[in-house]
Amino acid sequence: MTTFHPREKDDVNQTRFEWRPVLETTEVSVLFFTKDLLFSSRVAGVAQSRQIALSVVSDADQLLADTSANQVELVLLDLTTPSCDPKQLVPQLRRLARPPKAVVAFGPHVHEAKLAAAEEAGCDQVLSRGEFNNRMAEVLVKYVAVGGQTADKVKASDVSERA
Repeated sequence: MTTFHPREKDDVNQTRFEWRPVLETTEVSVLFFTKDLLFSSRVAGVAQSRQIALSVVSDADQLLADTSANQVELVLLDLTTPSCDPKQLVPQLRRLARPPKAVVAFGPHVHEAKLAAAEEAGCDQVLSRGEFNNRMAEVLVKYVAVGGQTADKVKASDVSERA
């Protein structure tokens, strides 16, 4: 499993990031199942700016293992990931000894069958990729404790301030 960690500030006060392995004891709030490194870095940046621990996995077996090994609040499923079959994956996630609190799937709006399959599989929320891209911060804050507050106590106004 890899995760996105802040490394240091550079000369123009921008944070630089690096990918590095996560120790098994690390608490992970969000597991993001994708093979899209460019988009995953954008999601990781939004998560990091809200102090949400996010790890990226690109293998279904690794997703299941990492979910079992951590207290995962949210699993994000990128439906364009070749091995992402929500009809098989979501029930497997729900049956784990330590299931995630929520599963959110997203994919291109033209992949109606995959979006429908994710809904039928029991995802807590299914969005088009564009909708997820526009509401990324809102989705993360909705399902993940932020700043010590549980997600249900974070006000909608706080979400818009953080976006």
